[in-house]
Amino acid sequence: MALGRFEQDRPRRSLLGRIFKLVLVLAAMGGLGLFTFQLGVEDERGRQGRLADETLKLAEANQQLTDANQQLRTQLGTAQGRLKDLEGVIGATPRISEAARILMPTIEKKLGEGMDPRRLADALAAVDKPRECEAPETKRFLVKTALTSDGPNTSIGFSNGVVTVSGQGTTAKNAEGRPEAWFEPNEPITVRFTQIGGKAVETQGKLPIHHTLAIGQAEHRFSVMASSRGFVQVTAERCRIP
Repeated sequence: MALGRFEQDRPRRSLLGRIFKLVLVLAAMGGLGLFTFQLGVEDERGRQGRLADETLKLAEANQQLTDANQQLRTQLGTAQGRLKDLEGVIGATPRISEAARILMPTIEKKLGEGMDPRRLADALAAVDKPRECEAPETKRFLVKTALTSDGPNTSIGFSNGVVTVSGQGTTAKNAEGRPEAWFEPNEPITVRFTQIGGKAVETQGKLPIHHTLAIGQAEHRFSVMASSRGFVQVTAERCRIP
């Protein structure tokens, strides 16, 4: 009889077993879903954290760029101000006195002829001091042209040969336009001053011509002017440099 009851309860137990298995499966699926959901939540939290960090970094970088841009604007404004001041200085007309304006051409001419700027400054500083000069010498020489060559009268020496003076001019022409054997005194000539040792300087222009040489502790002043036909007269003065 007990066996019969067991046989009668078998379907019910089988049903309960299937239900229990189903419950286990559903519980496992629910646990897996919950686990998956929790993983998704944690991943979302991590992603949001990373986004927050990146947003903070971008905000810091943007602030740095803003500060750098402001600094560059400030530097640019300062540079533009300095440039404007510099343009004002460069564009300003130098203030030169009338006396300086008169002296500048002579000073530039002397410097162009090779005079030492310091000697020129010393000479200007000593203009009101008594000068120690030797007696002037006056001599004349024959100016060479394209038709004449070196000869005994085409150069002269001063201060015992310390300086030799010679010159080259334009050939004169007669009324018919034919060349003559002397130079034309109304045209510019070239006067050459040669020192002992071979150093030479030249000056050009129309007569009269004035030139100064500083040699050692002496200053040689020359005045060249027209003389008799074919010749120029040279007066030389030698003075001690203060």
